Amino acid sequence: MGSGKPSVPGYASTTSANPYATATVNKAGNSYQLNDFLTGMNSTVENTLPGLYNQLLNPSLDSATNQAKMNEFMNQVNSNSYQQFENNLNSLQQRGMLRSSAVNDMANKLSQYQTDQIGSYANNLLANNVTDTTNLINTFLNQYQLGANLGSAALNNAFTSNQSVNNYNQWQYQQNLAAYNNQMQSYQQALGTAQQLAMLAMM
Repeated sequence: MGSGKPSVPGYASTTSANPYATATVNKAGNSYQLNDFLTGMNSTVENTLPGLYNQLLNPSLDSATNQAKMNEFMNQVNSNSYQQFENNLNSLQQRGMLRSSAVNDMANKLSQYQTDQIGSYANNLLANNVTDTTNLINTFLNQYQLGANLGSAALNNAFTSNQSVNNYNQWQYQQNLAAYNNQMQSYQQALGTAQQLAMLAMM
């Protein structure tokens, strides 16, 4: 007799890859693995977000971003103040008013101006903290979502391929099973005919 009864096909495993992710679909479940760059980027996002949320809830001038902004502003104020002081000093000297009391008064006013400018800028930094920090959080979340989207795209391709492979395997199994059943039916008919002939021969 021909080949034996076909075995029911197992669940096929399929893999799909793009430059950003590799996805696998099998009977254990569906999964994808991002490339090294996206994995590193997601790790950075995961490590950075807690600090940003803390900055959002507890604004502080000690954050790295605010410190950088404060340093830049203070350098600008100091540079402008020095230029302003020098201009005023030259003006006093040209008018013959260069007395210690006038210089001290000018220095005190300049110092107060610096203090006011820096204090005002610090208050604005804290006031704008929610907007700035929220924008940073959104940027990081968008980066994180990019990896998820690319991984999902690879996973969809793997799933579509998996359905095609398993549908084909099932169709092929049905064809082989039908052929096997037909073969068995023919064999049973032939066996029945042989038995009838044998009985007739004995009569």
